[in-house]
Amino acid sequence: MRYLTSIKARPRTLRLTLLLAVVLMLFGDEILFADIAPFPLSGGTSLAMKGGKITDVAMVDEVVKLRITRDACHVDVVFTMTNQGKKSETIRVGFPYFYADELKDFKAVVDGEKISVANEEGGQVSEGTADRPSGWKPFWKLWTTTFPPGQPVKVVVSYWTKLSTAPWGWNVEMQRARSMLTELVPNKEQEALEKQLDVHHVTYILRTGSRWAGPIGRCRIEASFDGISTDNLILYGPNFEKDLATITDDKITWDLKDYEPQRDVEIRFTPNIDRKETIELFERLRKKNSKNAVLAALLVEYLNAAGRKDEAEATLLRCLNECQDKVVLWGPQGKTGLPIEDSANVIRLVQQIAGTPTYPKGELIKDLQDMRGTLNTFEPKNPKALVPAMKRIAQSIKEQWKYAKRADSYYIDEADAILDWCQKFEE
Repeated sequence: MRYLTSIKARPRTLRLTLLLAVVLMLFGDEILFADIAPFPLSGGTSLAMKGGKITDVAMVDEVVKLRITRDACHVDVVFTMTNQGKKSETIRVGFPYFYADELKDFKAVVDGEKISVANEEGGQVSEGTADRPSGWKPFWKLWTTTFPPGQPVKVVVSYWTKLSTAPWGWNVEMQRARSMLTELVPNKEQEALEKQLDVHHVTYILRTGSRWAGPIGRCRIEASFDGISTDNLILYGPNFEKDLATITDDKITWDLKDYEPQRDVEIRFTPNIDRKETIELFERLRKKNSKNAVLAALLVEYLNAAGRKDEAEATLLRCLNECQDKVVLWGPQGKTGLPIEDSANVIRLVQQIAGTPTYPKGELIKDLQDMRGTLNTFEPKNPKALVPAMKRIAQSIKEQWKYAKRADSYYIDEADAILDWCQKFEE
């Protein structure tokens, strides 16, 4: 088995990145699943916030196994719970799934005994999101369990669910990547390419378990692949914690100890195309679309993941050189200027290289139409080679702004920051 990546989790990073509930999130027909939680229907309980102490029962051990195929995910979870108090607690335990769709073959077993599970809607998520307003109510699988003091109780949960097609990423540009790529080929090839670029999405949200007492003693997460491999993984994105994982040919493993839940683990994969084939596809499309900054950014991320950093940097340089005199944010495009959307993507690409995004005050980063996360692993090996084109693009923005009477000064601030970055490598 070929070893790809293994980086030990740093305690501080660990506490900042992983949450304590298992969730499988499917975009489109959205379905979310999560760890068991106590008192799920006590008015307004938030799945994201720990809040005050509500039980002495702790989750001392958790083993999660996901078996992922091209179109389904089979889930087996073993929780070991211990009542650290002096009195016995009888608790209504809930397993949330956030969508009115049955989990297939759902089973819950407590200390070897299969138990009856009820379906209810209740509780409340207090923090709203773009697709779920504040106050929406999840659905729960519910049962009642007694936790004697000092005695471990083993809870086993299993189910499976079908996967649906997901976007390439969280931000706007990456969400439309598949449709953008299919537009770059002739009509007769679009249907086949669109199927090839299908993305499925598996998410581990370790957050509902935060309602139990104290940190998690140990959490082991194993995601294995059946019929595909980790070569089908998409390695970019804001939430895929690859730096905390051990990745082999057919499995991703997280082995975590003594942590508080904070953030999700994301797994995105393309079941019909692996990373080598994706690079070949992007390189082929780039030859005919050299000024497409989103495509360049995607190719750079895949080349970096393959250890081909010199080629990644050369790809960036070619794109910037092609675009340096064609960025038009204000005014007529003329015969050679890029459309405004494409011009804005070039600016965002330059921002990521220079590490200069400042974002306007009052705007949420998650709502901005940027390419955040696309170049999250890229640091130029030879930044000086990129300076001339980046400098020319920044200067062009400042020159255009002089004639844009009501233009937002945001891009001017960014242009100044980019020029400051360039100056560091000119001295």
